[in-house]
Amino acid sequence: MSIKKFQVAGIILIDCWGKQWLDQFPEYSQFYSRLEQFILENIDYQYIVSSTENLADNLKTLPGTHIICRNWEDLELYFGSPSMAGHWLMGGQAWDICVHHSNIGLLSLMKKKYINFLMFSHPNLISLEDPLIRVTDDQFRYDSKVSWTDRWTPLGSEYWAMKKFLN
Repeated sequence: MSIKKFQVAGIILIDCWGKQWLDQFPEYSQFYSRLEQFILENIDYQYIVSSTENLADNLKTLPGTHIICRNWEDLELYFGSPSMAGHWLMGGQAWDICVHHSNIGLLSLMKKKYINFLMFSHPNLISLEDPLIRVTDDQFRYDSKVSWTDRWTPLGSEYWAMKKFLN
């Protein structure tokens, strides 16, 4: 019997840097390992979208089509349409600095008008600025920039769905 997984079009990974970053900040390797394990065990997807060419080695080997995009317009060009329908997941390091403020982050996404597009996330997909401190539901619940729904449980694992931009 196969285990059902949360089905999404793709996963957007923000600033999950590779070797040079890990040489300076080896503590991020724990987060990248946790991220990889969570993706493999819980998510069914087609695309891995990375904001960096220098993606962590263990994340480069994740199955799926890998796309490098610096901003939402790059992703629109790849798919040939600004609609990009479907369920997507966002993860990466540095909840506030990168995940929110990257050119392909949450705040940039909120300026788009995608149709039939939903962005989800999960505490296991994101790190704080200190990767040894785990993200909890409180980061979503009390996010000062993005409004998230209460936890949404598609298959036993609780995800957060992005509702709207607050600031």
